[in-house]
Amino acid sequence: MKANISIILDGSLFHVDSEKQQFVQAAYPENKIPFSQLKEEGGFYSMIYAIVEKVAKSHLQLMRELGPQLRRIIIPKEVLQKEFGKDSSLPALFNQTSYRHNWGILMIDEAIDRRLKGELPTITLMGKPYVIDVRMRELRPVAQPAARIGIKEMELSGDGEKLRLFFDTKQGQQISKESVLTPFREGIVLLEMPNEILLDPVGAARLYKLEDTELLSRFPMKMSHQALATPLTKLAHQEMVDQQKKKNLSHQAPKLKSYIQPRRKGKSI
Repeated sequence: MKANISIILDGSLFHVDSEKQQFVQAAYPENKIPFSQLKEEGGFYSMIYAIVEKVAKSHLQLMRELGPQLRRIIIPKEVLQKEFGKDSSLPALFNQTSYRHNWGILMIDEAIDRRLKGELPTITLMGKPYVIDVRMRELRPVAQPAARIGIKEMELSGDGEKLRLFFDTKQGQQISKESVLTPFREGIVLLEMPNEILLDPVGAARLYKLEDTELLSRFPMKMSHQALATPLTKLAHQEMVDQQKKKNLSHQAPKLKSYIQPRRKGKSI
């Protein structure tokens, strides 16, 4: 097979075999999708894709409501041409358009290619680069790998999209929330960054034993991130202390009411 390019269909990696006019799944080469199962629609082709089976279904499915196990994938005609993908700047632009219009297809752009080849993404914390290692659940400073920051110790935001931690800029290390609640001191910042899946969708897929590219259909691959740093002010610190006091009070056991002997009715004997 002479595969010109590789693409990702709804999270699964396929090679484009332009000579035999078919898509060949990378993980299971026996699974092939012939171009003949595509439907021409102007400048595009469409495919009714079975998410679990990873095969193309009849377009008669469009006459009914698509179930949760089927999705419609849109493929620009250029993807099937032999010269497509030779321009190195094209894949990233193609993927941006695909995410915007929900085509369900991705090209292997520079970021995806670097990650699939083993390179780990990085994030900048307080001006210093850290390697993101989702498998080990840690961030490692490029200059001092031993001074790692544990992802498991971070707090997840209410919407689940961000990770938060407190960082002591004077000591250059992560500190717990309990430590922050001690008397106020200068140099404490709140760092906020994307969650593990957004930081490294390929690493997260491997962690959860999914196909390497499975999460990329919803979460774009970025090889560099920037954490947001917010200095902890005295006012913000006092608000945290007050909130913790209220929380502690709400968790205390309710006081038992004193027992009052009921009055007897009738005359005493």
